[in-house]
Amino acid sequence: MWAPTLVMRKHILATLFAGAPLCLWSACNHTPILSLDKSFSLRVDVSTRDDAPIKIDFLWVVDNSSSMCEEQSALSRSFDAFVQSLDQSLAFDARIAVTSVAAQSAEPAGGGRFNQRASSSASVGCIKGVQRPCGGHVFPQNVCDDGLDCAVLGQCDTDTVWACSNRANVDACVSNPNGSINESCKRRCSSDEDCQHAFGDPALRCLHPGEAENSGCVYDPPTAGCPDVLPPFLQKNGAVDNSELFPCIASVGLSSGSAAFRYEEPLRSASLALGLPPDVDDHGAPKNLEQARAFLRADAYLVIIIVTDEEDCSTMPRAPGQLDPLGEVDGHAALFDVCGLQADTEAGGPLVPVSHFVNRFKSLKNDPSKVIVAVVAGDSLATDPAQQALEREQYLSSKGEPLSCRASTSICQSDTGIADYGRRLIQLAAAFGPNGTFENICGADGIGPALTHIADGIIAVVNRVCLPKPIRGQLRVTRTRGAEVTELHEGQGPGTFTIITTAEDCATDGQALPAIALADRPLPDDVIDIVYEGEQTE
Repeated sequence: MWAPTLVMRKHILATLFAGAPLCLWSACNHTPILSLDKSFSLRVDVSTRDDAPIKIDFLWVVDNSSSMCEEQSALSRSFDAFVQSLDQSLAFDARIAVTSVAAQSAEPAGGGRFNQRASSSASVGCIKGVQRPCGGHVFPQNVCDDGLDCAVLGQCDTDTVWACSNRANVDACVSNPNGSINESCKRRCSSDEDCQHAFGDPALRCLHPGEAENSGCVYDPPTAGCPDVLPPFLQKNGAVDNSELFPCIASVGLSSGSAAFRYEEPLRSASLALGLPPDVDDHGAPKNLEQARAFLRADAYLVIIIVTDEEDCSTMPRAPGQLDPLGEVDGHAALFDVCGLQADTEAGGPLVPVSHFVNRFKSLKNDPSKVIVAVVAGDSLATDPAQQALEREQYLSSKGEPLSCRASTSICQSDTGIADYGRRLIQLAAAFGPNGTFENICGADGIGPALTHIADGIIAVVNRVCLPKPIRGQLRVTRTRGAEVTELHEGQGPGTFTIITTAEDCATDGQALPAIALADRPLPDDVIDIVYEGEQTE
């Protein structure tokens, strides 16, 4: 909403109503309009009180498991485009912090602490691979089908060898019941040019050139020249702009802690980073409370962005000596690898209910509509709802198979990686309604477009205008800027708007009301006219 920076005046055409009080939008945005005829036209005049930038505090929660090397690098490379998308529609004053998903780790970005140290180099675990069967016993041990150059890269070089980077111990573990593949192949290399030519990406380099077992193509973290110690959070405003350091704080590296590595807790990590209970320090105060107080501004929007290829497995904090609820249970195998299948505490399981985190995050603002959540995680790539539901069911069934290798089941695979089904993370985004966005980390075009869609979602929340009645028929929106009158059209991109049929923060007396979200922030002295027929309500 624009209330902090805009004065908005509502005028109802006098011939169509009697007795409706008029007032400033910021004072009566949720006041119902009474005594209307069966239809009416609404005109909203919008003018800026000042050009103060909108304050936004960004908390990024980035997966630091070994499977996220490529995604961490892509996140850093895509950040500038994300900021540019916001810059086109908003004047904003940003704070930017990053933590990892390792809620139980003592590492620099673990335990909800803001990352202040950039990861410096890639390891063997970061070698770029493709999910393909290694070929069983048809090909020599550890050698994949050379035809992968044609199948994967669209070229048919004959002087290269693909090697198994992950090979199943038994044939039954090559693939899972839902069809996902447990084996992967890497392209051996002798030079950086080999990798850059093969995958068409100048950012790749060859790790351990020429070595038969260890060579492969990797993305190094884009952290050359990063300071040894980074500020706890970055700023982008009229006085300070060190947002170019985002690749440094977003390169959280790979976790080495056993619990943190085996399962991820992005929801608990976000809660920790923001100084929320029930995680407390030795004095009984919420952990990281001073960090959160220094970062959060009372009058700012809070945007939480989670990037992970695995499910959330947030558990309650444990007392010293208390067993891990996802560790060994009654002598049976650990539940780490299938933690996403477990129930929450309300159903007798070990996981914290998603609703608890929703309430905690919303509690940080007097106006909960100023909390925005975006998730980039795994889901079915199917566009048909029935097929998507089927693939989710198949994933859950396959993940629960007794063979231990079946725990590696994935719900989506693409050239940018594979991912588990982020069921709880999808629930989190959905719980925030129009303030929640979910993007698939397996998308064919990678993280870049996902971040652009997230920026569009943020713009839609900040540039939202509540309407006093449900819409019936067509809606017409025009913008007057000086002598120029422009009709805005429903859609995406500059000069457009979107309709939110039921906006949580626009409800009046329990009635869900619509809103429109403008793609462009009005400039000083712009006038936005909104004319539509509204449904009569008693």
